Amino acid sequence: MRLGFANLPPRDYSIASHPGDKSLEFHIRVRGPGAVAEHLRSSLAVGEAVVIDGPFGDAYLRADHSGPILAIAGGTGLVPAKSIIGAALDLGQAQPIYFYLGARSETDLYAAPLFLAWAAAHRNFTFVPVLSDPEDGSTGRLGNVADAVAEDFPDMTGFKCYVAGPPPMVAAAVKLAAAAGAGSDDIHADPFVSGDHHSNSASE
Repeated sequence: MRLGFANLPPRDYSIASHPGDKSLEFHIRVRGPGAVAEHLRSSLAVGEAVVIDGPFGDAYLRADHSGPILAIAGGTGLVPAKSIIGAALDLGQAQPIYFYLGARSETDLYAAPLFLAWAAAHRNFTFVPVLSDPEDGSTGRLGNVADAVAEDFPDMTGFKCYVAGPPPMVAAAVKLAAAAGAGSDDIHADPFVSGDHHSNSASE
């Protein structure tokens, strides 16, 4: 959705909450200079009015799909994945659901406890974090998230794929999914481009 704070230029943020939730949840990484970042860092207060518009983009659950679901995310691309996977689990969808999350190091996996809890509670959900620049002592999968997905799923025929994150990662993941047999209508991607406003509304 597009959010506007204190008459500042609006910015696009992915929705982390699930359809039907009584409130909207966003995960906003505040870094670097800029009026919006400074307002969020120093001035945003409980009760402040926020202008919202949307929803936009392609990252929402297609609940009529009965085949495997594969979510691939990099960085804060985990936000739409959280919404999509959470919605599928809320609906009791029983097909295999996989989430591959690429991050630089374990310190970037701030939401990992939630996904690990989902994996423990739902036998059909698998969470695979992949670290590209691990810290000393890190365990688990290392390397590029797209490479890890390609290694584990040489055949994605019948899969529904959701991809979000930095444009290079999204492009690589979309390319590998198509090469592995996922149909063009079954690959839904939202690359995060600074200053970009998605042109297609999810409600259209």
